[in-house]
Amino acid sequence: GSVCCPGDLDLDGSLDYIIGAAGADLLNLPDCGSAFVRSGSTGYLMTRLNGESYSEFFPQDIAGTGDINGDGSPDFLISSEMGLDVAGDKVGYVRLISGNPADNGAELRRWEGSVAYEHLGSSLASTSDFDEDGTVDFLFGADGDPFGGRVYLHSGATGERLWIFESEGWTAVLGSDVADAGDINGDGSFNVVLGSSHATDAGAKKGALYLYSFGAMIEASANWVSLSSGGTVNWSLDFPPDYVHEYDRLFYALLASDSVGMTRAYGWQIPLAAGSVLTSTMNGHYPSVVQNGTGQLDINGDATITAIFPAGMPPGLAGRTYALSAASYELTTWGEFMLHGITRPATLELVP
Repeated sequence: GSVCCPGDLDLDGSLDYIIGAAGADLLNLPDCGSAFVRSGSTGYLMTRLNGESYSEFFPQDIAGTGDINGDGSPDFLISSEMGLDVAGDKVGYVRLISGNPADNGAELRRWEGSVAYEHLGSSLASTSDFDEDGTVDFLFGADGDPFGGRVYLHSGATGERLWIFESEGWTAVLGSDVADAGDINGDGSFNVVLGSSHATDAGAKKGALYLYSFGAMIEASANWVSLSSGGTVNWSLDFPPDYVHEYDRLFYALLASDSVGMTRAYGWQIPLAAGSVLTSTMNGHYPSVVQNGTGQLDINGDATITAIFPAGMPPGLAGRTYALSAASYELTTWGEFMLHGITRPATLELVP
């Protein structure tokens, strides 16, 4: 079974621990599985969490998160890759649980898989703060059949999806394990390690580990432009190159707003404030200065967006600052629009 030390839950000065017992029974739910939260100083049982259906073998994985809800006690993630959705399909689920013993295992947030046998929750990890909102973010493995395995990055603060890591083959079982790796190469970006237990090499299933570095994925040639003299600004996009099977189906779209913010759209967290500018760019409508707001990424996952500002623009625009981000998406062979992720925002100020 899974074991985790999420921290000092009861704040008595000793680390506490969680022990999974995947074969545990309830009266009418054989093999539903249970997890026992115990005091590290006395062994006292503080909370018992149970699976929700027979032969669920809960929990699959457990991971500490630190204090997410701000009550002073560390919280934790716990998963069941065989958990059922409301339709009775084994999609898997992940639960964020309050670690405060007074809450008796209260569920703070829940995520479920999207299709049967996706195995959401095959692995779990807390990561660095990707979206820079002051809260750690989460990695969820989903190593099941439909996609050859996936790994999802979610915001720890809002729960919204931030990125999807795709497998390199339909039987690769990506998401068999996940881990935070800090900043290995010292470039200021956080790194993660993803396991793919059935990845192939020359036709043989040897397994693989993938080390990803997550930077802003968007770099601007300038963060201001003069209204009087004009100028050209280029935004270089650098998305991970190896998360799709056919790169020629991978595209990008520029998103813009009056300011940095947080907007929920299509089940994703967009780091831009809601408003008419964001709505317009989400619908593919751009100002005339933008030359290529949408287009195709190259084989390396790269592209460049260009904006050409003419000299003599209205001086009344001075002082405005726009936030810009870019979305990466795939048009699959079966006709699905699949959003892979969104960059951190860059800003552009209009000066006299």
